[in-house]
Amino acid sequence: MGITSPIEHWRLIKNRYQLQGAVCVSCEKAYYPSVYVCSCGSRVFTPKKLRGHGTIMSFTEVLASTELFKDSVPYCLALIKLDDGPVILAQVTDAHAQDLSIGLSVRSVFRRYIVDGQDGLMYYGIKFVINT
Repeated sequence: MGITSPIEHWRLIKNRYQLQGAVCVSCEKAYYPSVYVCSCGSRVFTPKKLRGHGTIMSFTEVLASTELFKDSVPYCLALIKLDDGPVILAQVTDAHAQDLSIGLSVRSVFRRYIVDGQDGLMYYGIKFVINT
Protein backbone atom coordinates (compact mmCIF):
# COMPACT_ATOMS: atom_id res chain seq x y z
CA MET A 1 0.00 0.00 0.00
CA GLY A 2 1.45 3.37 -1.02
CA ILE A 3 1.32 6.76 0.57
CA THR A 4 -2.08 8.33 -0.02
CA SER A 5 -1.36 12.05 0.23
CA PRO A 6 1.47 14.59 0.27
CA ILE A 7 0.52 15.49 3.86
CA GLU A 8 0.88 11.88 4.98
CA HIS A 9 4.27 11.66 3.25
CA TRP A 10 5.44 14.86 4.96
CA ARG A 11 4.34 13.65 8.42
CA LEU A 12 6.26 10.39 8.01
CA ILE A 13 9.62 12.19 7.90
CA LYS A 14 10.91 10.88 11.24
CA ASN A 15 13.88 13.22 11.63
CA ARG A 16 11.63 16.24 11.12
CA TYR A 17 8.73 15.35 13.40
CA GLN A 18 10.06 12.74 15.79
CA LEU A 19 13.73 13.69 16.42
CA GLN A 20 14.72 10.40 14.77
CA GLY A 21 18.49 10.04 14.77
CA ALA A 22 20.91 7.14 14.44
CA VAL A 23 23.46 5.39 16.64
CA CYS A 24 26.68 3.86 15.33
CA VAL A 25 26.73 0.11 15.97
CA SER A 26 30.54 0.15 16.44
CA CYS A 27 31.16 3.06 18.82
CA GLU A 28 27.58 3.94 19.93
CA LYS A 29 27.92 7.62 18.95
CA ALA A 30 24.51 9.23 18.34
CA TYR A 31 23.82 11.48 15.36
CA TYR A 32 21.03 13.88 14.44
CA PRO A 33 20.28 14.10 11.65
CA SER A 34 21.44 10.66 10.56
CA VAL A 35 24.76 10.35 8.70
CA TYR A 36 26.20 7.77 6.30
CA VAL A 37 29.64 7.38 7.88
CA CYS A 38 30.50 7.62 11.57
CA SER A 39 33.62 9.44 12.77
CA CYS A 40 34.98 5.96 13.67
CA GLY A 41 34.61 4.88 10.02
CA SER A 42 31.62 2.57 10.50
CA ARG A 43 28.70 2.66 8.08
CA VAL A 44 26.34 0.58 10.22
CA PHE A 45 23.71 2.46 12.22
CA THR A 46 20.52 1.72 14.10
CA PRO A 47 17.67 4.24 14.23
CA LYS A 48 17.10 5.94 17.57
CA LYS A 49 14.32 8.27 18.64
CA LEU A 50 16.06 10.95 20.68
CA ARG A 51 14.38 12.01 23.94
CA GLY A 52 14.51 15.71 23.13
CA HIS A 53 16.07 16.96 26.37
CA GLY A 54 19.30 18.95 26.47
CA THR A 55 21.19 22.05 27.56
CA ILE A 56 22.01 25.29 25.78
CA MET A 57 25.67 25.59 24.74
CA SER A 58 25.34 28.95 22.95
CA PHE A 59 22.51 31.14 21.71
CA THR A 60 21.61 34.28 19.78
CA GLU A 61 18.56 36.39 19.11
CA VAL A 62 17.68 36.89 15.43
CA LEU A 63 16.44 40.42 14.78
CA ALA A 64 16.53 40.47 10.96
CA SER A 65 15.60 37.45 8.89
CA THR A 66 14.92 36.23 5.40
CA GLU A 67 11.57 36.95 3.77
CA LEU A 68 10.38 33.45 4.68
CA PHE A 69 10.73 34.07 8.45
CA LYS A 70 10.06 37.83 8.51
CA ASP A 71 6.88 37.40 10.58
CA SER A 72 8.78 35.43 13.24
CA VAL A 73 11.42 37.99 14.27
CA PRO A 74 12.69 38.38 16.86
CA TYR A 75 13.40 34.73 17.66
CA CYS A 76 16.15 32.83 19.46
CA LEU A 77 18.41 30.15 18.03
CA ALA A 78 20.57 27.93 20.20
CA LEU A 79 23.20 25.24 19.94
CA ILE A 80 21.72 22.51 22.10
CA LYS A 81 23.66 19.54 23.47
CA LEU A 82 21.08 16.77 23.62
CA ASP A 83 21.27 14.37 26.57
CA ASP A 84 21.46 11.62 23.92
CA GLY A 85 24.74 13.06 22.57
CA PRO A 86 24.26 15.12 19.39
CA VAL A 87 24.62 18.91 19.29
CA ILE A 88 21.93 20.56 17.17
CA LEU A 89 20.95 24.07 16.11
CA ALA A 90 17.31 24.79 16.90
CA GLN A 91 14.91 27.60 17.68
CA VAL A 92 14.05 28.21 21.33
CA THR A 93 10.46 29.38 21.36
CA ASP A 94 8.37 31.20 23.98
CA ALA A 95 11.54 32.95 25.20
CA HIS A 96 13.61 36.07 24.65
CA ALA A 97 17.40 36.30 24.74
CA GLN A 98 17.32 37.66 28.31
CA ASP A 99 15.51 34.45 29.39
CA LEU A 100 18.32 32.20 28.07
CA SER A 101 21.70 31.26 29.50
CA ILE A 102 24.44 28.75 28.76
CA GLY A 103 23.70 25.50 30.60
CA LEU A 104 19.93 26.14 30.70
CA SER A 105 17.85 22.95 30.45
CA VAL A 106 15.48 22.76 27.42
CA ARG A 107 13.13 20.19 25.89
CA SER A 108 11.72 19.64 22.42
CA VAL A 109 8.18 20.57 21.40
CA PHE A 110 6.23 20.29 18.15
CA ARG A 111 5.40 23.75 16.81
CA ARG A 112 4.55 25.67 13.64
CA TYR A 113 7.49 27.11 11.71
CA ILE A 114 5.84 29.23 9.03
CA VAL A 115 2.69 29.76 6.97
CA ASP A 116 3.32 29.94 3.23
CA GLY A 117 1.16 32.92 2.24
CA GLN A 118 -2.16 34.07 3.63
CA ASP A 119 -3.99 30.88 2.60
CA GLY A 120 -0.93 28.69 2.22
CA LEU A 121 0.48 25.58 3.77
CA MET A 122 1.56 25.53 7.41
CA TYR A 123 4.94 23.95 8.13
CA TYR A 124 5.57 22.31 11.50
CA GLY A 125 8.61 20.83 13.19
CA ILE A 126 10.72 20.56 16.31
CA LYS A 127 11.55 23.60 18.42
CA PHE A 128 12.72 23.80 22.04
CA VAL A 129 11.34 25.45 25.19
CA ILE A 130 12.85 26.11 28.59
CA ASN A 131 12.34 23.19 30.97
CA THR A 132 10.15 24.18 33.89
